[in-house]
Amino acid sequence: MVRAAAPGKAGAASVTFAMHWTAATAASAARRQPAYVPATARSVAISVAGGTPQYLNSPSTTLMISAPAGVDTFLIQTFDEQNGQGNVLSRAAITQTVALDTANVLSATLNGVVAALQISLGTPTPNAGASASSTVAVAALDADGNTIVGPGDYSTPITLAVQDPSSSGTLALSTALLQTPGTPVSLTYTGGTLTGANVIASATGVPAANATFAPKIDDLRIPAFEQRRPSVLDHAGSGREHVVHRGHWEQDRQDHDGRHHH
Repeated sequence: MVRAAAPGKAGAASVTFAMHWTAATAASAARRQPAYVPATARSVAISVAGGTPQYLNSPSTTLMISAPAGVDTFLIQTFDEQNGQGNVLSRAAITQTVALDTANVLSATLNGVVAALQISLGTPTPNAGASASSTVAVAALDADGNTIVGPGDYSTPITLAVQDPSSSGTLALSTALLQTPGTPVSLTYTGGTLTGANVIASATGVPAANATFAPKIDDLRIPAFEQRRPSVLDHAGSGREHVVHRGHWEQDRQDHDGRHHH
């Protein structure tokens, strides 16, 4: 939250930034301004109209800077080290009219800076030949391995694509572009011939991630009645009969008097 307090030098207002460095819990995250501020953030940098940034280090909670009266652009970035060092975890640029002799309040929702991607499928190996649908879970991580959450957007959009070597046309994604964390995605399989494919998640400047989709073919199943019914084979002239069952066999020997011996 940004407040413009008493006027500073001529034509400028003294702007106060308030920051809450609370623990990473759902309740505290809801109170933070701005968001997204991960638990590993140690400093925030604020600059006005492209000027030299000023830093607020955890656990300090307020920073006062001078902003020109009129329309200003504020760049806010969080870092995982103090004094704006280390990795940038989130950022936002906001434009606001700052007036003299009034309390100006700014709200900023920071966008998580994507450093890594993860992707997984809810149903990666459905039955081949039958139509199916699978959830696609995509997560973007910041440089510290924190999962980026809303309400902000990703710093760069995430692109989704199906990589099917056989070009079967049996798979379709519900969306090909993710800009906001938590966007639901599904993968639809028509049930057609498909040996395997990958769902790829990619973003500018970030290594791609992939998840494999491979329909499975059930083992050959013999109907139950076929499994129970024996087959009798008589080796010609031998007087020996073989009763054959699935997976095993046993031998009957028939003597000339009609008796059977196992």
